Amino acid sequence: MKRKIWLLAWLPILFIFVVGATRITVTKDEDGYMSRVTGYVLESGETVWEVPSDMGSGVSAQWDYISGTSAEYKELYVDAPSGVTADYSIYLGDTSAVTQYAVPGGTSYYRVCTSLASDISAIGSTEMTLIVADTQTVSANVTTPSTLTIKVLQGGGFSVDATKTLTINGVLDAGKYTIFSGSGTVDGYPKCSVVYPEWWGGRPDSGTTSSAAINSALSLAKDNGQIVELSGGTYIVGSGLTVYNRSKLVGQGHEKTILYLGNNVNEDIITSYGFATLTGNDYWLTADGVVNGFEIKGMTLNGNTDNNASGMGMKFFAKRYIINDVMIINTDETGFYSEAGVASGQTDESDMPESEIGPLWIRNCGDTTSDHGFHYRGPHDGHINALSVGVCGGIGAYFDTASNHSGICDIDFIHSYTNGQEGVYSTAWINANEIISENNVKEGLVLSGTSAARSSIRYVNLFENDRSATTSYYQCRIAATRTNIGYLAAKTGYASAGGVTVPPEGYYSSISDSYIDGVGNGGFGANIDANGFQFNGNITGFSTNGTGLRTNATTGNNLVQIKAVIRDCETLWENVYESDRCQYDIVGYAASGQTRFGGYGPNDDVMRKDFFNVTMLSASDNITYSTETSGVSTITNGTTWTEVQHFLITSPQTRDIQITPIETLNNADFWWVELIGTGTTGFRIHVDQDPGQDVDFAWKAKL
Repeated sequence: MKRKIWLLAWLPILFIFVVGATRITVTKDEDGYMSRVTGYVLESGETVWEVPSDMGSGVSAQWDYISGTSAEYKELYVDAPSGVTADYSIYLGDTSAVTQYAVPGGTSYYRVCTSLASDISAIGSTEMTLIVADTQTVSANVTTPSTLTIKVLQGGGFSVDATKTLTINGVLDAGKYTIFSGSGTVDGYPKCSVVYPEWWGGRPDSGTTSSAAINSALSLAKDNGQIVELSGGTYIVGSGLTVYNRSKLVGQGHEKTILYLGNNVNEDIITSYGFATLTGNDYWLTADGVVNGFEIKGMTLNGNTDNNASGMGMKFFAKRYIINDVMIINTDETGFYSEAGVASGQTDESDMPESEIGPLWIRNCGDTTSDHGFHYRGPHDGHINALSVGVCGGIGAYFDTASNHSGICDIDFIHSYTNGQEGVYSTAWINANEIISENNVKEGLVLSGTSAARSSIRYVNLFENDRSATTSYYQCRIAATRTNIGYLAAKTGYASAGGVTVPPEGYYSSISDSYIDGVGNGGFGANIDANGFQFNGNITGFSTNGTGLRTNATTGNNLVQIKAVIRDCETLWENVYESDRCQYDIVGYAASGQTRFGGYGPNDDVMRKDFFNVTMLSASDNITYSTETSGVSTITNGTTWTEVQHFLITSPQTRDIQITPIETLNNADFWWVELIGTGTTGFRIHVDQDPGQDVDFAWKAKL
């Protein structure tokens, strides 16, 4: 345990106290090193303390000034002669005061650098701080030991000659000012929590490029986990930046720190190390060179698209990274691109797969339909916290899986708007909590392909997509099996294909708790053409050449379950082809001039294995249609038949009409049922002759 001995308690030396002076005692610990006096703050207007000009033989002291807004923070370094063994105490006064000091002894803890190589050689492995107050030329390779602290004062630094390397393995202590120059290399494993681009001359708002300085900081901090801290302001990027394993590039917030791509640079703003070698290959392990563990936080990347013909915002082949509080705008190509292989396996914690993204904002990225806002090809098992992407040339958010990359991802929130292709398009297995997609040229949401199977999205809001106003795009397309969408709200705003379409590839999928509004347009509210599909929802507003629900559109399906409420559509329900073992539970309302049903219905022999529970109300005749009705009808005295209105959606088969006389037939011997044409709403009960009295018949008809 270190202990400090205050000399003033026992040293028989007379001190003269001076008004306005401050006494500082510098003590020696049991390891033989002098303490460091820190923390003196002089308020604005106070006199700066003066170090005595004569402190005894071999003794010197130096202040380190660090400017503040209204004060100066100071640290005092004392270099005592070797061989001195005791503590000492000094008085510091202002420039007009008499200063008394006493130096009974001490051991040097600080050394002022005069020749870097010589000083390092002399210090050896002794724990010491080397104060660099002027520029030291590094003309040969130099390595600092891990026991040496280098304190660089403003105005001091190192000029490293070409082909030479300064390797720093101890503590490096300097403020935000230039300390490195020359064309040589600064390397090593410095013990510092923060590395500043300002050390290499990088400056925001300077009008000159800072990319070389930022890259030098990232290179020095690689593998060390140190923060490369960017100040507030705009850094001009004259060449692309590279992140490495465990890099941490941190700004002051996306509204304060800006990386601005200079004119005609035509490069990606930030790229992971080794991207060109890795991309397109099924690499996964860090042993394959896959970069891991970096973080980018608190900045805006501006691609200056008006003055560049190419360049992405971020481009990675990497995993286990963090993107937080980042905005990407105005890139000529894709805003954010990430890739990793489909392989799996881990050798240690560095091979853990997940990425963590968000909040991330992307806007105005990509000049063509193949340049997407957010293009995610891995690492698989990534997590998106919050993504907002809009006004991009291609797809807003694209989750992409193929033979050599995997975009499997968990998503909390995506907002995609006004993009040149789909709002959200996934060929990967995704699980999402909420997606909002609006005003995109094509569909708002597409799940497509075998790799998107088993995707699940809890809340989906799709508004006025298909800005192309063609009949080929819906608000939502499910072309992947075993997917599930819950709480879907879709509203069309153009003369598009409609709300939701499910081609045969969407078999065994489902949409539940949905609301689909055609807003007076045409198309189909829900176009279901897949086996084993379940749909539950409300459909309205496809009133101009539109159909609320279309089933079995290209072929007959089986095991489909539909539960729908349909209103205000030109045709409420159209069943194009016959189906098998399906369940239709439909309630609808047809306004005057609208059609309730078209196509194959429950009276067709080919659909006898289906179950129908259909009730539709027509405004023109106020007749309710059901799949099973019953009642009593009377053949009056003097007649031989009565006509029954069954109110079903279409005529039942004769075998599905049950007739039971309530009274005796009297003069009549038998009865029979006559259907009154196909598609009518009634049938007739006949007897062979006038019964001679009223005869009541109980009847039941079903589809």
